[in-house]
Amino acid sequence: LMSVVSAADFSYGPMAPHSIASAFGKHLALTTASATGPSLPTTLGGTSVSVQDQIGTTNSAEIYFASPGEVNFVLPQGLEAGTALVTITTTDGQSATTEIQISDQAPKLFLVDPGGIPAGYAVRVGAGDVQTIEPIFTGSSGHIHEVPIDLSQDDVYLVLFGTGFDAPPNNPLLEIGNMDVTASYIGPQSQYPGLDQLNILLPKSLAGAGMVEVELSGANFVLVTIK
Repeated sequence: LMSVVSAADFSYGPMAPHSIASAFGKHLALTTASATGPSLPTTLGGTSVSVQDQIGTTNSAEIYFASPGEVNFVLPQGLEAGTALVTITTTDGQSATTEIQISDQAPKLFLVDPGGIPAGYAVRVGAGDVQTIEPIFTGSSGHIHEVPIDLSQDDVYLVLFGTGFDAPPNNPLLEIGNMDVTASYIGPQSQYPGLDQLNILLPKSLAGAGMVEVELSGANFVLVTIK
């Protein structure tokens, strides 16, 4: 048995073409191996991934990581919406196949903690347009903790990473703490296949708000803390 979920939050449900997926099962690869962008192999660790879409077109998927229990890969571009078949084949002749649903839009934000802490960082723009990158989370002893974002001075951008929105709709709906905001950038991260990026100028009126939800229409919500 094999299951395929979004690599961002490990949720089931529709996935967009050119988004990053994770497959879990047994004997999905012969060894453990990983690759980095901007170009990825279609065979890794003795395994390959193919995706056949609703109209019968089959394409190979690029692979980030392969191990006997998990394979992370990029769904091919141009997949027709509807039911698709994912097949993982090892070079010793074994294979596993499962169905997934493809949707034109299926944004997901990457989490570093199941509680909703997102993968990303803050960028502070100070005098003379000097940019300083600041963490929004920290890890110790296996625990992830939020780092509050200080909005008392300077412009601060929140940069989040996700997948499934490299072809975003016009004016995507975006809320922070029930406040409508506009993304200053939403689209491909460009360095890593399937990885997308969301940049938001944080409204100064959020100062002191504490923990707030960040919600991109159609995506999982994430939590950040505003000082």
